[in-house]
Amino acid sequence: MKQPDLMTGVDRHFGTTETAEFLGRSKQWMYYCVRHGKFAYPPVWHVRSTHSKTWHQCADTPYEKLRGKFVSVDEPDLVLSTLSENERGMDWRNPADTLHYRYFADPIKPMLVGRRRRYSLPIIREIALSCYRQGNFKEDELKGVLAKIMLAEVE
Repeated sequence: MKQPDLMTGVDRHFGTTETAEFLGRSKQWMYYCVRHGKFAYPPVWHVRSTHSKTWHQCADTPYEKLRGKFVSVDEPDLVLSTLSENERGMDWRNPADTLHYRYFADPIKPMLVGRRRRYSLPIIREIALSCYRQGNFKEDELKGVLAKIMLAEVE
């Protein structure tokens, strides 16, 4: 009789040393990059109302709101008074407030358990993609890391 796999459906998490091995880098390199926010998701548009302190990801881009006018991505603060359907229902904002838009990348943060950082396989994948976007990995290195992640997912 075959034994059932007790770990089915359980997310695997790895420490900093194991994650560094996945990426083919040193543990010190991982510590440096995490401490200094070097790993980031792809940049997207964020929205914030005048009185809010928190940035929220946009469902659509400000370009769509300007009806075809060109918007410079490098513009630090884009202020628009028009609202999309998604923003009309946002509970975090006052409808009378002006919305501010900014284009930036959110940092990738590992899960903290006590004082230890833990990395899930999807986070390791995002870190590898971030390194590739920043030019730290060549395409062959990225393929190698993604292959290791796929093998770890199967195990």
